[in-house]
Amino acid sequence: MCGYLVWDAVPDHWHPAKSRIVIVSELGFRVNFTVDPGSPGRWHEAPWFNEIKALSVLAFQENRQVLITIGNKVVAMLPDRDVDLGAVAEDEIVITGRRPDGTWGAAKVHKDDPRVTHGGGATVPLH
Repeated sequence: MCGYLVWDAVPDHWHPAKSRIVIVSELGFRVNFTVDPGSPGRWHEAPWFNEIKALSVLAFQENRQVLITIGNKVVAMLPDRDVDLGAVAEDEIVITGRRPDGTWGAAKVHKDDPRVTHGGGATVPLH
C-alpha cells in the first residue's frame, strides 16, 4: 500500500498524482520509491530528492535500505551517493552495506547469495 495513504506525516506534495512517486515499505527494512516511468527523473527534483536523501541517512543508521525503482531499473540511495544498479532481474536482490574501506556500497546479487538474510537485502558487509 502507498505510504502516502498510510503514514500521517507524509506531506501533500508526496501525493502520487503530484509527485509521480509511490512510497512502499517492503520486507520490514526497505523503503522503495517507485517512480512513474513517464517521469523517470522526478525523484531527482526538489523537494523529493532532498527528502529521500535525508531518509536514506536515517535508514542506514538502522540497517535499512532506500531504493528508487523506475520500471525494472533500481537506484540504491546511500548516505553519501546514489548507485545506479541498472535492471534488477526477478531472481536478483539488492544488498547494501559497508565495504572493507569503510565506504557504503550496493550490489545486486542472486536471491540465493549467502549474504542475503531476512528474505532480502538488508545491509551486509560487502567485499
